[in-house]
Parts: sequence; structure tokens; C-alpha cells
Amino acid sequence: MRRKTSQNLIPLYKKTDDESTYDIYPTYGLNRGVVKTGYAALAREISKESIVIIDGYIGVDWIEVRDALQSSFQEIGLNSSFI
Repeated sequence: MRRKTSQNLIPLYKKTDDESTYDIYPTYGLNRGVVKTGYAALAREISKESIVIIDGYIGVDWIEVRDALQSSFQEIGLNSSFI
């Protein structure tokens, strides 16, 4: 999935937060190791649940997401169904 723009998703550096104004790029601290990457990691996390609902922006290539998750589920021996 590739974006059709060269615009940054968020600025690389941001001024300190001013809580009295709206922040178009809100940020929150995270512990190390909390964020994972890739469909395989997502499939492992999802596999801990019995039912999962994934919702998102219409511009997401949902066929790619479904196919990649299905493949990742198969690799860890899980059956899946998508609506």
C-alpha cells in the first residue's frame, strides 16, 4: 500500500504541547516494545481474541489487509473468516 503524496504524515519535530489550544498532531508516550510492525505481529495479537472488529478509513486497501492477515493466520495455524 503506497501513499500518493510526498507530504509527511506528521512533522519530525514538534513544539512542546500547549494544552490550552487544539493540537492537530497529538502525541502520547509509549513504553519500549509496545508498538509492533507488520501483519504477522498484528495477527498474533488478534489471535488472542475470539472476535475482532477492524474499522478504518475508506482509503485503506482493505483487500490487501484481509489477504495479508489471512496469510498470517494460516502461518500460525488459525482459520479466519472476514465479512
